[in-house]
Amino acid sequence: MQSRSASHFSSCLSQLDPITESVSLGRPVPEAFSWKIQRKLASTVPPRPMVKISFEDALAHLKRLCQDAIDLLEVLDYSGPHNLKVAVWTLLSRKPQPSVYIRSLVQSMIMSNTMVLGAVPVKKFLYDELAEIVLPSSTLLQANTDETEMPTDPRFQIASHMDAFVKRFAQCVPQPLSYPSDSMPYNC
Repeated sequence: MQSRSASHFSSCLSQLDPITESVSLGRPVPEAFSWKIQRKLASTVPPRPMVKISFEDALAHLKRLCQDAIDLLEVLDYSGPHNLKVAVWTLLSRKPQPSVYIRSLVQSMIMSNTMVLGAVPVKKFLYDELAEIVLPSSTLLQANTDETEMPTDPRFQIASHMDAFVKRFAQCVPQPLSYPSDSMPYNC
């Protein structure tokens, strides 16, 4: 995802046909995973039964995962807040619903460290949103209001109110969890 290239997911999709053709050459190995291991891995009480997934279902899930990841990369091309919302809503409203991995990627890419999609500052995103919806060509959104330093100037007051609004918004945005290298979460 960092490279914003779909080549890895496209190559994965192209490898699925040879895998499908060669599945008849393999044989199941049920002793590779036991109930004893399942009980140790299960963190819920009582332990949940071991899920057995057919090859066809697993292949369909992998195809959907790769295709959703390719489509997710298209969301990264920022062309305005409205287009971003439509792209995210379209991706996440698919039936069947995208996998948990894809949904968590969407969440982490939309807003992280006060940046939208890793490239657009929150302030610019909010100003773009306000300009699109309610305040086209408004004095509130003009860039030169930030350059004024005289407290009695109305532009300075406008800029300070807008900055306070952006700060309040940024406080509501969830920040990613970070763990020091020597202390990982308990269940990892």
